[in-house]
Amino acid sequence: MCYITDRIVFIPLPSFFMITHISMKYLQNIYFYTIVGAFLVSLFAACSNQEYKEYRAQYEPLSDKYAGVQWTPMDSTPVSKRYAAKLNNQFLIKWVWLDSDKRIVREYVELDKKRDGLYTEYYSNGGKRRFAQYADGLKNGVEYEWYPSGELYKKTNYLDGRKNGEYMGWYKNGNPQYYGILENERPKGEMKYWNEEGESQTMMTNMKEIRDKQ
Repeated sequence: MCYITDRIVFIPLPSFFMITHISMKYLQNIYFYTIVGAFLVSLFAACSNQEYKEYRAQYEPLSDKYAGVQWTPMDSTPVSKRYAAKLNNQFLIKWVWLDSDKRIVREYVELDKKRDGLYTEYYSNGGKRRFAQYADGLKNGVEYEWYPSGELYKKTNYLDGRKNGEYMGWYKNGNPQYYGILENERPKGEMKYWNEEGESQTMMTNMKEIRDKQ
């Protein structure tokens, strides 16, 4: 109970201590939950950042099964050259395609008239455009694509000519744009999307951002 005398409020000592105790306990709870909240936010951010870093652009060189083969020139035209080789009693043909300035724009090997091994494409400036792996005429393995300015753009996994496995793309700054697992060219589970600054997005927001930049 409080007593008011000429505008002065008197609070009995026991009541004062009880109010003080309750106030301190309340403040301690606020402090506790603030600390816990800050910890959970930082933990989530750390986990998200770690996950985000794992998806940053990274190129793992593809193996070339015919790298050590000795090629013999066959014929050539203004836009192409052909080379021949024999390996394990099999005849191979290597195609090299040129632009008007005689720069290589595409090369690959054929086995029984079907693409086999490493397939490469280049921009006119000599930079990588697309690297893929073939077997029996179909894409099998990893395919990489690059921006004209040289930054890694996309990574796709193939099985018998169809997209299967990891499917991911990046912005020019190396930050991930999307990530998912495909099964027969359809998403298996959740696809992840980010904007250029690394913030998580929905698919529709991500696609809109891409269209707006075109």
